[in-house]
Amino acid sequence: MELTAEQTPLFYRGILDDGCRTDIPAGVAMSRDRATAVISLMARRGSRLHMTGHGGDHLFFQTGAYCHDLIARRPLLAWQRIRGYRTLYGWRWRPVLRQLADRRSYRRAVAGMDVNTPGDLGFCTPQLAWVIPPVVQPWLTAECRELVTAGLREAAERAEPYAPTLGRHRELSALYTGTQECAAIAEAGRRAGVPVTMPYFDDAVVDAALSVRPEDRTDPWQFKPVLKKAVRGVLPEECRVRVTKFEGTVDAVAGLYRHRDEIRSLWEDSTLAKAGLVDAESLSRLTGTPGTPAFKDGAVDSTIICEAWLRAVA
Repeated sequence: MELTAEQTPLFYRGILDDGCRTDIPAGVAMSRDRATAVISLMARRGSRLHMTGHGGDHLFFQTGAYCHDLIARRPLLAWQRIRGYRTLYGWRWRPVLRQLADRRSYRRAVAGMDVNTPGDLGFCTPQLAWVIPPVVQPWLTAECRELVTAGLREAAERAEPYAPTLGRHRELSALYTGTQECAAIAEAGRRAGVPVTMPYFDDAVVDAALSVRPEDRTDPWQFKPVLKKAVRGVLPEECRVRVTKFEGTVDAVAGLYRHRDEIRSLWEDSTLAKAGLVDAESLSRLTGTPGTPAFKDGAVDSTIICEAWLRAVA
């Protein structure tokens, strides 16, 4: 079942709907109507279960963190891969070398996170470190920044990695975060009328995928090479060998424009603002100009998600 572009809701439609409560602030809040459009249609046609491909990226796509470990075992291959990721994402050599040379423990890396030197939401920042620098937006208040700093300091005192090596830790961290997000998607699907299952997150599938060395499972020059081999003869060849993948940037920007009034209304009686965490006037002003560079790479999304979540659980 495929929906046309006209039938597919844009991001942010239904952002004021607080009927779907989730355990955590989850990305589905800003795309619930979009995420459940096909599910709702299939429910009306009698479908009893909806299978999705969530988890495939977590297992078979990487941004190169494994190279931090690989450089000690297979330095030539590691440098070849790093050059590939650098070409693919436009990384600069200086931060690449700085991250590769960083041999701090995970706990020390967490302790070194600084809200005054924020990271970048895009892929243009190398992804070869234990942690990704926090992205601190200008509409967060000074009180919010102080709370974040205190939270990081407290977390660093007891921080433990998911695995001894940096690359495997990053993989498991992404899986943990992904399953939390997808639990929210599953709840939205259930409310739309059909239970959702995500086979890529099954324990047996995860164990099988992670049994393959990361340098054999991922490659900057190929998209999910192991998965492509696994589905040979199962997936139509035209789909299996494609070299492009749809992403929703255009629809996200269009959604900001079309649903700006609903988004702006979030800040009129903002729960986050009442808690002293965001500057509601700044957000309202910026939301009124969706094309502003301040919203590059979905910079406002996490704030919208937190606001929508707080309204739903309040």
